[in-house]
Amino acid sequence: MAQLDTSEIVRHLYQAFNDKDLDRLLGYAQPDAKVLNVPFGKTLGFRDYFSNWMTAFPDGQIEIVNLVASGDYVVAEYIGRGTNTGLMQGPDGELSPTQRPVGMRFCEIYDLRDGKVAGGRVYFDAATMMRQLEVPIAPSQRPTVVQPGFQH
Repeated sequence: MAQLDTSEIVRHLYQAFNDKDLDRLLGYAQPDAKVLNVPFGKTLGFRDYFSNWMTAFPDGQIEIVNLVASGDYVVAEYIGRGTNTGLMQGPDGELSPTQRPVGMRFCEIYDLRDGKVAGGRVYFDAATMMRQLEVPIAPSQRPTVVQPGFQH
């Protein structure tokens, strides 16, 4: 089999997510791959990261908006949609299913090694997601806004 270019690896990975084929999805990653969920401040193994989304949003789908590859790096912008009918691991533990739909933009940056994902980072507006899920955000979880020129 010919080796896929890095953007195609991520495209196939997302198709495996859309098909809910976790084994196929994991085949695009190194065994030690991890993903940093930046808004939640948590690093998860690749399996745990995608399992969490698949469990929380069993009907979840990824619609790719942009894929930009440079060497062993891929930046993916996509719209994630689904209904929260399963448990989700949030920043402070499990969130019960809300039965609410979510639709929002995400950005993921992947580092590849030997043609497979070695690690990544995901960025998204967690406050918008929690608002769509109708989950209250505790004051301690609200982001700090830093004004330009502000000195600590």
